[in-house]
Amino acid sequence: MKLEQLEYAVEIANTQSISKAAENLLLSQPGLSASIKQLEYELGTELFVRSNKGVELTAAGSNFIVNAKKVLAQIDTMERQCRQDTSGIYRTLSIASGPYRFVGAMTALLLNAHKDDGTRYTLRTGTTNDCIDWIADGICDLGVVNFYLDEEQDFQKLMKRKQLQYKTIYATESKVIIGAGHPLYHTDATSITAEELQKYPMVIRDQTSVGEYYKAVFLQQSQENLRVILTDQAAVYEMLEFSDGYCIGHASPYMYKNLPRQYRTKELKVIGQRPPRSIAMAWVAPANIEYLPLAKEFIDAVTDVCTKPDFWKLHPEFTRPV
Repeated sequence: MKLEQLEYAVEIANTQSISKAAENLLLSQPGLSASIKQLEYELGTELFVRSNKGVELTAAGSNFIVNAKKVLAQIDTMERQCRQDTSGIYRTLSIASGPYRFVGAMTALLLNAHKDDGTRYTLRTGTTNDCIDWIADGICDLGVVNFYLDEEQDFQKLMKRKQLQYKTIYATESKVIIGAGHPLYHTDATSITAEELQKYPMVIRDQTSVGEYYKAVFLQQSQENLRVILTDQAAVYEMLEFSDGYCIGHASPYMYKNLPRQYRTKELKVIGQRPPRSIAMAWVAPANIEYLPLAKEFIDAVTDVCTKPDFWKLHPEFTRPV
């Protein structure tokens, strides 16, 4: 039984005519008749007696219409009360993301720009597969994930299977990230050889398949220098701050210029290794979603902070963090 079938039955009872009810409901007469027949089949009883003069309610039909009107009246009351109550939370935006600082920063800027509208934000972080599942299952409205460009066809198949859409925000090669604890941090060096890098401990945030890629593919080296595996992104940067370790990153060229750095880090290009695989960052959402203005604003801001050097000029509505 569907809600519209209650409305159809009540309209037929009021007009005592299927043709007139179909006209009022902007439906075809055959379509309305078929819907009522399906309702009667599901209920196991006739609601209307049809004759050349029109339609009349059966005894079961009369009881049904009384209850149907009560249900429709209750729904109307609930809708009116919700529209009138603007004192509480009435909008939500739920975002799925990997451990990307710029996503958290954009969520915070969105909160600052709309702090008086009562919107509630949720930011869930996890692996790429986690984020995709959360979006496909309706837990999150949209998300920001990464994938390897040479595996984009497989990613497209996954999007189709999950009934999701995506759009690449930017693509870049992986780089080595070092912190203030590394000997090369305070030099003018912009690169490091693969041979030299092996004497330093490797630090990773375990992300299942992504972690395996870091260990086995990026440098094509033994795992002897993999010394620290962490499950928290903030802990990765703390490790870089106080040790000579390094990790692998893939920030866009403009990201650090557009956002103040929370951690002191430096990017190095690795020389003497196999060509690194390129990683793409993308936003993902349900295939048939009609974006709320807030979701569209978030997507635009995430894209601009990663791809345009004049982010703050493009978004004067945001208050730049100190």
